[in-house]
Amino acid sequence: MPDETAKQKEEKQRLEEKFQTHLSNCVLNCRMQELLGQYVAIEEYYMRESILKAIRLECRESGTLLSSVVDDCFFIISKSVRRALATSDVDCICAMLNHACALLETHHLAHLKSRLKLGYPSSTGGLAEAYSTAAIAYASVVHQGKMSGAGGIGSGSGSGGASGGGGIGDSTTDKLREDYLTALNDCGVSVECVEKLKNRLKDDFRNVLLQLNDVDQQKLDSCLGQLDETANKFHSALSDAVDQLVRTSFKPRLRLAVDGFFNDTHAPSELEFVELESRGLFVENIIGCLQLLLEDLRQSLGERPLAMVHATTASLTADLLEKATLKGTYNRLGGLLLDKQIRKLAGYWTQFAGWSTRQRFSRLDQIVSLLNVDSVADAQDYCQSESVTWLLNLAEIRQVLALRIDLPGNEILDERLYPFKGRCQLRQCMPKKPVKYGIKFWVACCSKSSYAWNMQIYTGKPSSGTREKNQGMRVVLDMPELPRELLQLQGRKLDSSTFAFSEDCTIVSYRPKMNNNVIVLNKMTSTYSSQRMTARWPSVICYNIIDVSAYNAYVLWTEKHPAWNVGRLHKRRLFVEELGKALVKPEMMRRNALLRTAATKSAVERLWKDAEQPSTSGITDTDTGGKKRARCQFCVSSDNKTGTDLLLGTLWLVD
Repeated sequence: MPDETAKQKEEKQRLEEKFQTHLSNCVLNCRMQELLGQYVAIEEYYMRESILKAIRLECRESGTLLSSVVDDCFFIISKSVRRALATSDVDCICAMLNHACALLETHHLAHLKSRLKLGYPSSTGGLAEAYSTAAIAYASVVHQGKMSGAGGIGSGSGSGGASGGGGIGDSTTDKLREDYLTALNDCGVSVECVEKLKNRLKDDFRNVLLQLNDVDQQKLDSCLGQLDETANKFHSALSDAVDQLVRTSFKPRLRLAVDGFFNDTHAPSELEFVELESRGLFVENIIGCLQLLLEDLRQSLGERPLAMVHATTASLTADLLEKATLKGTYNRLGGLLLDKQIRKLAGYWTQFAGWSTRQRFSRLDQIVSLLNVDSVADAQDYCQSESVTWLLNLAEIRQVLALRIDLPGNEILDERLYPFKGRCQLRQCMPKKPVKYGIKFWVACCSKSSYAWNMQIYTGKPSSGTREKNQGMRVVLDMPELPRELLQLQGRKLDSSTFAFSEDCTIVSYRPKMNNNVIVLNKMTSTYSSQRMTARWPSVICYNIIDVSAYNAYVLWTEKHPAWNVGRLHKRRLFVEELGKALVKPEMMRRNALLRTAATKSAVERLWKDAEQPSTSGITDTDTGGKKRARCQFCVSSDNKTGTDLLLGTLWLVD
């Protein structure tokens, strides 16, 4: 029984395939395919001519934001595709969808782009003057604290701008502005119409085409995917047009408002901080400018174009503020004031346009948060927080922190113990160091490159025998060359600052919390060092100076030639080798040259004369036979090791 059932299924499948083959090749099916092909051609011609006629008869009725071309085009497209659906032929439906997408792109979208290509006319003449007057009046009212009057001026200026745009500008400019905004609305609604058409066709396919095989279903899905591509093209045209609108009309005015950022100090004292906080003129100017720019467009744009204008304007405002922020210098109060101002501006955008525009300020919020830290340790904790998704890279974080004039800079001052166990009054014993005995140096270094700026030898207790008090503070103040007025710290409060100004620089004396800094110059010079075992402490100091000087030369060389041996892990060893060769080469060249002085000539002649005369020292050359060869008594003892593992060490063998 199972075998008979399988054979029956195979026979049934064979007969069905044979029937489908006869049905596909029959005369009736061929006639039907010819008829469908002619129908598709006629329907495509009807759609094309109807869309062109709708474009020629385009008009805008009063009280609407759209032109008639959008409704006409999509009504024609929808009717034609739904008529093709009545044939129940998948190939016919796919052909009509392909024609519909092609006509939307080649005629309707091309027509909208030609209207947008004319550009948005920028405000000139009386409108610009009216804007400047309104902005000045708004700022003066806010400065006096009359916020109720400021709201009236802000709204009045916005309506005045709208009416002034129609009364001051000539008819041509107003017509161009109206056509541009209408084309923006047409693009936005076209995107929505394409999406609605796709969803409606999906439902129709599901209700009408009940028995579809996998091949036909893939054909329909592919054609519906073309509608997504068409919607993306309309959206791209809308995005480009909005960018052109914001760049032409908004950017010059916003840049003028943001330039007020430089009118106030960002390193204020406590009195200046209170005054700037109560005034808030900078942010109020930006908010007033945004109200003047956006109020008129809210009445002229649809939902989708207006949302894109809000997002683009918010991004532009954040970018301009970020550039202005990175050009200033701040103290703790300046960072706090900037944080309050940015929060107020972001709150305005959230209330005005929703939370999506608030996210445009995420990068600026991170910059302001870094400027608002209390110390470098707080900044490090903030950067390492897992709850923050950083939009700034490490170089940008360092750039932002460098804007704080009251944070510690790149210089680190610490002690260094150079190994030495010989007899010396300068020798120190420091049990916590890797090398417990040696000569102690105070070194001021750059924290980024470990470049040594200054060194000072610790000579021990004073001759009086009394222990030095506040030694750390004395070293910190003595190593840098600072004015005496900045060196006095007694009586000053914690977190207080003292400023000194000159023609080319500004110096601040800040008293922060204690920080633990570690100098890394020891590790940098521990490898490829020129130090040798010696019992003479001046030689130890010279070795240290040579190591530090060689490393400083390496830092300067790599800074000036960043492409030198890029990617090599032993760049410093290569540099030390070249440096040693360069130092020894002049002496080697001098030795190769024969000296022409009289003393040298007489010494050489005397040696030649002694060599020609028989030896009188009693030492005769004899054959040693099979005896073991011994070192000549005139040679240097084998215990006197003169070999070096660095070319730099050969400098000490030069006479």
